[in-house]
Amino acid sequence: MKKVLQQGFSFVELMIAILLGVILLLGVMQVLISSSTLGTTSNNLSVNQDTARTVLGLLGGEAQRAGYRGCGPGGKLDNQTDNSWSVTAPIMPIFSGGSFIGIRFAYGMDEGVVGTTKVKLNDGSKDITDCLGKKLYYRSYVYVNCTNDKSKQGLCIRGYSKPDESTANGDLVANEFIEGVTLEDVVFNVKKEDDKFRGVTLSASEVSDYQSGDFSTDTTNGSVDISYSNLITFHIVVKTNEPRASEASKDSKNVIKRDYFASYPLKNVGSK
Repeated sequence: MKKVLQQGFSFVELMIAILLGVILLLGVMQVLISSSTLGTTSNNLSVNQDTARTVLGLLGGEAQRAGYRGCGPGGKLDNQTDNSWSVTAPIMPIFSGGSFIGIRFAYGMDEGVVGTTKVKLNDGSKDITDCLGKKLYYRSYVYVNCTNDKSKQGLCIRGYSKPDESTANGDLVANEFIEGVTLEDVVFNVKKEDDKFRGVTLSASEVSDYQSGDFSTDTTNGSVDISYSNLITFHIVVKTNEPRASEASKDSKNVIKRDYFASYPLKNVGSK
């Protein structure tokens, strides 16, 4: 009798093979999805850290330049238009509706820098120069949380080459926006009457703990001048890949939110 050799697969074997293939495929897809999510999260974290490093570097550089006036003593700046402290304060917090929203730094800038030929620094009798004899011009930079424009949630940076009575008016030389960054707190190491320093906090999200005795208050503009301070600490919050209503494709699980802190010495302010 001849033996009949089976050719192909039976229906049951075929179904088992398909089932095993589907299970294997699902496993591969799960690995690919997890890998993609991990890659997106890792990329957002890297962007988050790079943004924080950039912003803190900008704030630290401005803080260390604040009050610079060449070879003369640091502290209050002079200029040809108005010598009131509201214009010449090296560092001045900015408030809106009684809430802290940002900070301004003012200092002398070398005449060779583009956009500085507006207002010379002057001590009342002569123009102020640096150690090489170059004339210095007024420059200020304002860093404020963009709270008025809901479509722009982030940090607004504006540079001015001319002082004005208000905290942020004048000739605009820079206008930048960094999305997803909030200036949460600024802490000053303030020298008190007993020659001891203590931290004084200006907070955008909580009640600030400064008192009238800590600062010279300008009642006209509702702002304050930092005096007798030798150290400044910034606390910023950075959000990366923040979902928007108009961009539903963004996955809220991939949003990275981190707090960052950095301290810098005030080279030209604490010399008062």
